[in-house]
Amino acid sequence: MDSQFDLHILQPAPNRVDFGTCPICLSSEPHTEEHVPPAAVGGRVMTSTCSPCNNELGSSIDKPFVDSMFGRLATFSLSTEQSNGVKGFRKYRNVRIAPGQGHEAAVWIDGDRNAAQTDLWSGAKSFETRMKLPSSGAVNLGELKSLYLACCVIVGEILSGATAEKAREALVAVRDDRSLVDEVGMADVPQWVRHIRPFDAEVAKPDSQPIHQAVVIRDGQLIPAVGWIGYTCESPFEDSPELTRRLTQGVAFVQSEL
Repeated sequence: MDSQFDLHILQPAPNRVDFGTCPICLSSEPHTEEHVPPAAVGGRVMTSTCSPCNNELGSSIDKPFVDSMFGRLATFSLSTEQSNGVKGFRKYRNVRIAPGQGHEAAVWIDGDRNAAQTDLWSGAKSFETRMKLPSSGAVNLGELKSLYLACCVIVGEILSGATAEKAREALVAVRDDRSLVDEVGMADVPQWVRHIRPFDAEVAKPDSQPIHQAVVIRDGQLIPAVGWIGYTCESPFEDSPELTRRLTQGVAFVQSEL
């Protein structure tokens, strides 16, 4: 969402909270450190999950979510045959959609990551490209995973409530069968009001910062929120009583200071 708002960041979450069981599947012992959000977007180790949840979800949904925060394409291939006669499409890594100058957007190719192919396209006047965006289902679930874990850490316990249960079921389903990533349907995250600021193309990795409880002031209202660098979500998991109680306290504090 792109709107005018004031953000009051309250006390950051504790350094780390371990729950004694995996907060995602609830049935395995947590032995793997979990960054919340992923380290690539500035997350810190905030809890532990079981190895299957950490490893399988890391590759299937965390990566697409990270890519979306950088405007990074899932795949990108380029042919310069029309310009210099070199046949075939060649794959490029770390290619992003970035704001352009004098036009709406531009394709930003990381020269360092694609140094061997720089000579092919640097002087070419015309290109043919093939590109693919990250799966929207995977992006939404990756966002959901980080938001759910952030909320658990902030309240110091595994969230209860129907929405949290639905989130866990969706994450476990994709963990066990990643082909379900666009089918498990977790509609709550896209419907929540989120303020997302993608990283500039020149940013390789933002500095690590803690997740935090916050209050958004928008249209004259004080709205509880949870977030991290470049990301804020208003009123997540409203049917979780422990989270609602904690976030409401934050709103009352900010209101008393205004």
